[in-house]
This record gives sequence, structure tokens and C-alpha cells, in this order.
Amino acid sequence: MPSIEQIIKSGDGILLNGPLALLDSTKAIELLIYKALLELFDNVDITNGKLSSSPKAEDFLASLDYRIFQAMKKNGYGNAVSDFTGNFDLLTDNLQDLHQKLGNGIIEKKDINALKRIEVQNTVSNLTEKGLYKDVISPLRKDLYRNIMFGASLQDTENMIKGYILSTEGQDSRLLSYVNQIATDSLHQYDGSVNQMAKDKLGLNAVRYVGSLIEDSRAQCIKWVEKDIILDTELPKEIEFAINKEIYKGKKCSGMIPGTNKDNFCILRGGYRCRHRAIGYRVKKGK
Repeated sequence: MPSIEQIIKSGDGILLNGPLALLDSTKAIELLIYKALLELFDNVDITNGKLSSSPKAEDFLASLDYRIFQAMKKNGYGNAVSDFTGNFDLLTDNLQDLHQKLGNGIIEKKDINALKRIEVQNTVSNLTEKGLYKDVISPLRKDLYRNIMFGASLQDTENMIKGYILSTEGQDSRLLSYVNQIATDSLHQYDGSVNQMAKDKLGLNAVRYVGSLIEDSRAQCIKWVEKDIILDTELPKEIEFAINKEIYKGKKCSGMIPGTNKDNFCILRGGYRCRHRAIGYRVKKGK
């Protein structure tokens, strides 16, 4: 039987490696989307290397989302998103095993499945048409429209499209950055939500704050990982310490999400894009 630390490490692995296949799939279709967008230059008037508006250009911009979604659909992005959601099942099993191993009790399957269903639906929505349109396609369309209306150069416009769609060594495209953020955050959100539910349902009175520390880890995360176990009675003071941007080991706390409190700490943890875990835990009286 795996130990508690082995189960925690396995869960960390799911959170870290879960998005990788989806990111590889996204990278693989970047060039195809880019080529589809370059058709803009066949539909816009170009004079002395400068763009100008035309009815064909307006029609192209109106069909921008369709062109991008078609390129993604033809090259298996939807299947990659579907495969990615399998990580929620892996996390579910990991968390159930962990809480049983910790002696916290059993998380009811019906409770966890209801939570998982909501998280999966939100994640798929954010990774596909609804989310991509809002955070990638709509801003790209606005920038392209602005370039056409103000006569930007062909080269500047092409470079702008590249920034949105094509990753380079050392620099992710806006598309890839968005997919990475949504995929990673969704798994951590689910992990935190299940841990918060476990605390509430099983009457747990503490959290274990776990995860690796790196050079740019926030001060509060360093403090809490080193502390390991934080009692519920200590949480308000610890959260206040971080929100007030106090100093720990010469480093200033930062990045806490407004509204963080002991009732949502497992979900929000150390702040925006925090990669640590707050696992529900029971400290027996007298210890």
C-alpha cells in the first residue's frame, strides 16, 4: 500500500503533468491556425506595404472565429480537450485514497461526482468556443480591425498575428498561454474544491499545506509549506499575515486573492495561480 507521502506525490504529478498532452496538441495546430489567418492578406487592400479596409476584409474578420475553430477541429483539438478531462477522474481517485489514508473518512461518491461534473463542464467551455472567443479571438479581431482601419504595415500585422498564435522558443503564444492557464488552474481548482468539501463534510479542523518550493515561491507559501499543518484556529491569522503583505524570511507576501478566508482557503490557497495544495486534515485533541 502506498504511503501518505506517495499518494500526495502522485496527486502532485497529476496536477503538474495533466495539461502536457493538451499543450502538445495546441502547439501542433498553431502553424495551421496561423496559415489560415494569413489569408487575411488576400482579402485586404495593401498599398505601399500598408493595410486598408475593404468589404472583403470586413467579411474575413467576421468569419475569424469560424476559421480558427475549423482549423482546431480538423486537427483534433476537441479530442485533446476530451482526453484532458480524464485527469479529473485521476484526481478524484487520488483524493479519495488520500483522505482515507489520512484517516479523515470517506468522501461520498455522489458529492464528489456532482462537483466534478460542474468543474468539467466549466473547463471544457473555457477551453473551447466560449472561453477562446472571449480571451483570444475577440482581442485578436479587435487588433486586426485596428490595424486595418489605421493602415498598419503588413509586417507589423503579421508579427501581431504571430504573437497571438505562434509560440517560439522561450515565448508561448497567447493561445498556448491561455490553454495552459485554464488547464492548470482548472485542475488545481478541482483539487482545492474537493479538499474544501472534505473539510466541511468530514468535520476536519486543519489543512496540510504541501508542494515544492522554487526561487519565486511567494513568502506566504514558503511559510506555510514549512509549517506543514495549519489549524483552523490559526488560519485567519495566517491569511491576514499574507493579505497584509508581511515579511517572512526577508521576503514580502504578495498575490493573495481578495476574499480569501478559512472557509475557502483550500480553493484559493496562496493566491493567484498558486501551485500548492491545502489538503483537509484532522488534528486530534491533545496533539
